[in-house]
Amino acid sequence: MSDDFAEHPESLTEHKARKTELAIHWTPRDALIAALRAIDSGEYQNVDTMVLCFRENDPKDDGTRTRFINCGPDIQTSIGTIEIVKQQLYNGV
Repeated sequence: MSDDFAEHPESLTEHKARKTELAIHWTPRDALIAALRAIDSGEYQNVDTMVLCFRENDPKDDGTRTRFINCGPDIQTSIGTIEIVKQQLYNGV
């Protein structure tokens, strides 16, 4: 059974991030909840591919690790989605 985030309240952190439109103001948790809210409320419809990329700080060796979670119909769609988002990030869209 999964939770429905359609009515989950917006946090102060999310509100600030939306207002400033700066990535640094988001927390990873708030970004995930915002995406879940948009999917569950129908704002984002027919989502069939998602690639969640993240960096994890490792305090044991003062390093970082990159990780991802991927879902989609095939690897080509996932890679294409990543490439489109890379261009949008680069262009400030």
